[in-house]
Amino acid sequence: ALDKLDSLLAASPTGFMSCDESVGLADCVYVPFLERYGFQLPLMASISVKGGDLHARWPNIDRWYAAMERSPAYADRVAGDEYSWVAVTS
Repeated sequence: ALDKLDSLLAASPTGFMSCDESVGLADCVYVPFLERYGFQLPLMASISVKGGDLHARWPNIDRWYAAMERSPAYADRVAGDEYSWVAVTS
């Protein structure tokens, strides 16, 4: 599933799923899943979809995170932090 998502995101010039300059509906639908995967997969499965040494397999998903983090609505209100996600999984 992550391979397919990464290949779909490869077509986006902006990194957003909508291929637009801002967050779209598809981005909002995927946020709960990718937000969790970004912090839990490195801890639970030693793979990463978000930055770091483990993410090279899905560079377009990593680019999606970068695009989302440039959006104040996401960065200031939605994006989790490492401390909170580690606390949830401990």
